[in-house]
Amino acid sequence: MKNEYNEDDNERVKQLISRNFKLSISLGLIFLFIILLLPILNEFASDFMLSIVYQNFSVTLIYTALFIFIIGWIIPLYYTLETDKREREYEEES
Repeated sequence: MKNEYNEDDNERVKQLISRNFKLSISLGLIFLFIILLLPILNEFASDFMLSIVYQNFSVTLIYTALFIFIIGWIIPLYYTLETDKREREYEEES
């Protein structure tokens, strides 16, 4: 049985994996920055972070409950869509 992959395919797969790995690291660092920004803001801008936005909801609560939660869904969604697009491009080139 003949192997249907050649050196070019192996190199392109390695490049695809490398690009996806770089994307995952960069998105992970973005999420880590957003998470670590919360205690920094609470320390250095505590008056603003403790200010009441709506009824008993402070900026800290809004930041934690809404922003981090929403970003926690957007980042994996973006990663999935981007890697799917890259894989489709790879398959079309083949």
